Amino acid sequence: MADPVCDFTIEVGDAMRYSQEEMVAGTDCERIRVTLVHTGTLPDTLMGQNWVLARTSDLDGVAIDGMRAGAANDFVKPGDGRVLAATELIGGGESTSVTFDPSDLSPDEDYSYFCTFPATWVFMQGRFILR
Repeated sequence: MADPVCDFTIEVGDAMRYSQEEMVAGTDCERIRVTLVHTGTLPDTLMGQNWVLARTSDLDGVAIDGMRAGAANDFVKPGDGRVLAATELIGGGESTSVTFDPSDLSPDEDYSYFCTFPATWVFMQGRFILR
């Protein structure tokens, strides 16, 4: 496992894969920042990517509700309390970031990050660990 950190950069391209399958954040982090870089060339309307964090048990529901929320909401259901953090939707050549307070996270919980662009969460997901 990687050493715990508080700032992450993760890349994604048009092949629907994150550059990391696991992120390990330190329990001593006052804030966690995730920067998403889209290294592909396709626009967000064809191959949009985002980074969404939720409890692993909520992954399917968050992804399905996000898909229903549509592009106008970056494929994240507005006000969804299951979403712990999320970036905006980006296309090729773009980047975005999200900063969040990890005080509501627990080292004893299972968390996943994933993309909620329609049907991509099946391929695009990783494990988020707090330790």
